Amino acid sequence: MSATTCIHCGALLKRPGAKYCTTCGKSQDATGPLRPTMVDAPPAGAPVVAPPPASPTQYLDPSKLAQPVLVIQDEGQVHEVALGDRPLTLGRAPDNDIVLTSRFVSAHHARIEPAAGAHRIVDVGSTNGLLSEGRRVPANSPLALADADVLRIGDPATGNFVTLTYRNPQAQRAAQASTIAQSYPLDPNDPQITIGREGSEIVLDNPKVARRHAVI
Repeated sequence: MSATTCIHCGALLKRPGAKYCTTCGKSQDATGPLRPTMVDAPPAGAPVVAPPPASPTQYLDPSKLAQPVLVIQDEGQVHEVALGDRPLTLGRAPDNDIVLTSRFVSAHHARIEPAAGAHRIVDVGSTNGLLSEGRRVPANSPLALADADVLRIGDPATGNFVTLTYRNPQAQRAAQASTIAQSYPLDPNDPQITIGREGSEIVLDNPKVARRHAVI
């Protein structure tokens, strides 16, 4: 008789004899001992209740979900570096722990250090520096990292970047004070409204905004 339940998780199969379980995703082909494939028949007229769907992380190793990593985008390649409890050096020279290939990365560019359950990064005196939120990080001044922080190493000649993304669910940034919202009335008869850091109709005083940034 065809199996009606998964040999791995015991969930009801969508149809008897299915080759894969839609709950855990595992194949129903097995060479070892199997779980019982039949369940007791419910009383006549009783509804058949399917088991709750599995959590997306149910079959993942919880320790790996919390492992801090640095996601690196360099020369079109993306890779992850696990971060632990020892400092790691980053740069173009082969004696670094993390070796980058872009020519605008200094031979010895930065150092990532463990810090109170999270990490911090230090620019060790590189030429092109580290950019955080559009601002250059001062050399030899540790910058504390929180989950999803993004840093960039930029080439002023070409505008290309190496991107470093810090992933650590245990390192959440403290909530910041709410930003004060500003509104700007728009004249429907004005054919062109300029936006920029200075000399525009809408002035946004922020270093990440260009002098003449956009036009409505």
